[in-house]
Amino acid sequence: MVFRTRLYGDGVPLGTKPSYYADLIEEEQSNKRKLKEIQREKWHITSIVRFQTPQEASEIITKYGNLAHVYGIEKNLEELKQLYGNYRQKRKEEKNALRELEDVMKDEDCSGEFVGFIQSQKSLADLHAHYNFENVKNKYGRSMAKFTLYLIKRNYTLLMENKISEALLRTQIVLVK
Repeated sequence: MVFRTRLYGDGVPLGTKPSYYADLIEEEQSNKRKLKEIQREKWHITSIVRFQTPQEASEIITKYGNLAHVYGIEKNLEELKQLYGNYRQKRKEEKNALRELEDVMKDEDCSGEFVGFIQSQKSLADLHAHYNFENVKNKYGRSMAKFTLYLIKRNYTLLMENKISEALLRTQIVLVK
């Protein structure tokens, strides 16, 4: 078993040792203050994440992206950046699908019957389980196709929101450690 020791002030003239030790103590206290400040900043970052939403992810990426190395969350922020970019793309595709649905509905559904039908349909399962699905599909085929596409795009957006939520939780855990 080998013990290693470090002698502080080794080679420093005896007359200057008190000031040398005072400088060491001051440096150590400064390091402790910096570490406490970093810990407070980590707590602040975790306090931003209340509902684990894409907007909170965006805020963390924007505010702390260039300081990720200080907090030890480089991998987490890279993952969040990638997921947030994918989320924005999926959200854009969802909005486009909704716009296309609205355009087709203007042409195909003058009475508002289709709009009344789809208001209670929040998922593909709800849509296909509805007792009147086949009749409405036969009557408003193009609108139903666009609505189905919209629901699929909406589900992909929700999936990305869930992945962002998971990534934010992992980031919070890393910050707490």
